[in-house]
Parts: sequence; C-alpha cells; structure tokens
Amino acid sequence: MRIKTDHVTNSSSASFMIPKSALTEDQMKMIRDYHHTAIFLHKAYPNEEKYNFQYYDKGWVIEETQHSIQGHTSMDNFNMFQFLIAIGVSNVEIHYEHAG
Repeated sequence: MRIKTDHVTNSSSASFMIPKSALTEDQMKMIRDYHHTAIFLHKAYPNEEKYNFQYYDKGWVIEETQHSIQGHTSMDNFNMFQFLIAIGVSNVEIHYEHAG
C-alpha cells in the first residue's frame, strides 16, 4: 500500500472567456459580482437545484477587456460554469478550461 506523506490538495485551476456581445448588461453585472449574486440566488430559490452552487468562495478573478469578460482561478471550489448557465449565459458562448 502507498501512503502519500507530502502536501495533499484538491485544488485545480479553471478559466473562462465570454464575448461581451453574447451577454446582457445584467449578466455582466452578475458575473462581476458573482459571489453575492450566487448567494442571493440560492437564498431566493432554495429549492432550485440550478442555484445550489455548494461553495460560495471568492476565488475567481474577473477581468474585462473591451470585447470580453474573463475569469480565472487556481482554487476552483465555486462552479462558475454552473453559475454562468444558471444566469442564462449560452453554453456555446462560454470558452471554459479546467485543469485538475
């Protein structure tokens, strides 16, 4: 039997990019403030599975360019892809990468 004796982590990294042309202004506001939006949606709709994000950490860095909103994290405990779908972002517009 093997026993791991060094640092053990469940961390992973992930990133996304969405063209602003594919988003409404409300969606952009929700992405910018995803942490509070996710908590609000879960409290407002406690029986809706799509709003049960399980983790509500602030580990995502959200950045914008003139043409896109991007996010990245090195500790992916918040399911950003689930969040983006839940707020109505088309999954064909989300360019998402996950490494773990």
